[in-house]
Amino acid sequence: MSKPCKLDGEPRLWSEGDSINDLTALLHCAYAKWVDHGIRFVASYQDDGTTATRIRERECWILTSAGTIVGTVTLYLPKPDSPCEWYKRPGVAVLCQLAVEPTHQRHGHGRGLVTWCEQRAVALGAKDLALDTAERLSTLIAWYEGLGFRKVDYHQWRNVEHRNVVLSKDLSKNPLSRGEIR
Repeated sequence: MSKPCKLDGEPRLWSEGDSINDLTALLHCAYAKWVDHGIRFVASYQDDGTTATRIRERECWILTSAGTIVGTVTLYLPKPDSPCEWYKRPGVAVLCQLAVEPTHQRHGHGRGLVTWCEQRAVALGAKDLALDTAERLSTLIAWYEGLGFRKVDYHQWRNVEHRNVVLSKDLSKNPLSRGEIR
């Protein structure tokens, strides 16, 4: 395990002064291991324009260390016309594009970003926090289940070859994680 990095502080909202290119590069780097497992998430190959579009109407949170982006997560309240049925439900917030730079993984940063999203989701009035991931990634699914998420549905996005499992956490029944961003 690598030595934990010192973060510049808590997650902060993406700002126009941040580098979209650096964010895209982080996503490619963090998602590369899934490509090696035969799963091609959009985040593994998206261009800067797609990154900008995906964060435009959403809350994109970033973690930095010495001014460099080392983690990110995007949170949003879906629209009623979402192609994913679970995401159409009232009171559901969605977490997506969770990524931590590989040399900074396994130090609680991903868990901390999920905790941050739980807190933000509650502040936005959500009762559930949902996400989706490839159904073949049993280790990743188990990690989310360990954080209190449960399988609730499946969805096939039109732009990916794999089917995804939708996981959700009832924020009214599961107390928020008390973890901190390290």
